[in-house]
Amino acid sequence: MTYFSLVFFLLLTIASNVFYFYSSRKFFIVLIAIVLFVIVLATRTYSQPDFNNYKAIYESLSLGGDWLKYLATIEIGFLLLLKMFSFIGLDYYSVSNFVFLFICVFFSCSAILHRNVKNGEAFLILFLIFSSYYFYFLSLNVIRQGLAISIFSIAYSRLISSGNKSIFLFLLSSVFHYSAFLLFVIVFVFGRLKDKVSISTCLVIVFVSFVFGFFDVLSSFPFPEFLNSRIQKLKGYSASKVSSYAKLSFYFFICIFYYILVLSRRVRYTDIFFYSSGFLSFLLFFMHYGELLDRLVMYSIVFSSFIFIDIYRMVKPVFLGNLILFLYCFLSYVLVFFSSSLNGFFL
Repeated sequence: MTYFSLVFFLLLTIASNVFYFYSSRKFFIVLIAIVLFVIVLATRTYSQPDFNNYKAIYESLSLGGDWLKYLATIEIGFLLLLKMFSFIGLDYYSVSNFVFLFICVFFSCSAILHRNVKNGEAFLILFLIFSSYYFYFLSLNVIRQGLAISIFSIAYSRLISSGNKSIFLFLLSSVFHYSAFLLFVIVFVFGRLKDKVSISTCLVIVFVSFVFGFFDVLSSFPFPEFLNSRIQKLKGYSASKVSSYAKLSFYFFICIFYYILVLSRRVRYTDIFFYSSGFLSFLLFFMHYGELLDRLVMYSIVFSSFIFIDIYRMVKPVFLGNLILFLYCFLSYVLVFFSSSLNGFFL
């Protein structure tokens, strides 16, 4: 029941927008939510597979083990972080809590850096959505990718807010998890295209990616045998397929709603339109490749957050925009409920 208690407080946070509470009160409710997540992290069981693997690696490094032998499976950034903590002499339980704190701070910074929404709505939206997918269910199991996503979110926020490409931050996120490098490529490819193509061209790219992905056109390409075997391995992965497809479908319908709104309102589209469309195109093209999809779709929490910031900007009156944000957060929790193991809800 811990999860549902958190949902109550977080929905109360977004409801503060609907009922026009003062920003100071909104900040206080967000602070309560953060404290609750820290309490959950401190009291939950440490039995997840990845956590146990990282713990074994950390203990080996603490005893003077060769960290280079782990480079084949773990990115250098995370290994160096573990090595740094091993010099301090902390146990891995403390290390994981510190890393979790870094993730909280980095992701909060990405919301604060976004300058286009007043009164903290950006912070509320980003924090709520990120928390529903990561803070409770995935915090200790995919901690490498949590770091990568949180740093990527800062870089993306700076890119959207001020046009600052922050190449260093994009690349820094990729040294903690390889998936961030693929997102780095997507962002910069579509960054080149956004001033050269129209909305209709962008939508055609999305549609063509969907068709190619649906019929798995990539499988018919004559790749060398070593590359083809790797591609088939990506395709055969199905550990989190239900959850990944649920999140992909959720992001897909968010984008469809966004496109309809942009076209019907005839408003000036922003860079968010192109970057989120590029991300959707990539996901749709690789929809049959479970391992890749499972990793990349987690970044939808960043892209969809900024989409809803744009929707909030477009929708009038303000009350309707607040109501849409409230429904979005509520549906994100419903998605978690149906795409996660029931055991995770009753820890």
